[in-house]
Amino acid sequence: MDKSSNDWLMLGIFLLVIGFILAVYSIATYTEIKSLGEKIDFELIDDNNSLSSSEKYYKYLTIADYLNQKINKNKNLPIKNSSCVYLDFAQHNAIELYTLTDTRLEVDEYKRKTATENVKALRTLLDSYNTCQKSKLYKAELDKILTDSEKKKNSLYQID
Repeated sequence: MDKSSNDWLMLGIFLLVIGFILAVYSIATYTEIKSLGEKIDFELIDDNNSLSSSEKYYKYLTIADYLNQKINKNKNLPIKNSSCVYLDFAQHNAIELYTLTDTRLEVDEYKRKTATENVKALRTLLDSYNTCQKSKLYKAELDKILTDSEKKKNSLYQID
C-alpha cells in the first residue's frame, strides 16, 4: 500500500507541474498577444487620412518586416498559438500594403513589386502554419492577390 501512495503522490506532483507549465505558457501567450495589439494598431494607419500614401507604405513595410521575422522564427515550433495571431496581423498588413500600392496612382512600380514580394513571402511562410485555423483561408486570399497581380502585370506588358 505504501508504494501505491507514492505513485499517487508522484502523479499528483507531475500533474501539478504540467498545470503550472500550461499556466505560465498561457500567461506568456496572452501578454505577447496583448503587447502585439498595442504595438501594431492598424486603425491608426488604415483610416488615417492625414498620412500620405508614402507614409502609410513605409509604416506597412516596417510592420511587414517585423511580423515576417517573427513568423519565420516561430515556424518550427510545435505549438503555434501566438504565432497564429501574428499570421492574422501579417495577413491584414500584406493585404493593406498590396491594396495601397495597387490603388494609388502616385505609388511607383518598385513599391508595387515590393508589396507583391511581401505577399509571396507570407504565402510561402503559410505552408509551415497548417495548424492555424485560418491558414487555408489566408492562402486562398493571397493566391487570389498573386493571380490578380500577375494578370495586371501581363496586361501591362501587352499594352506596351
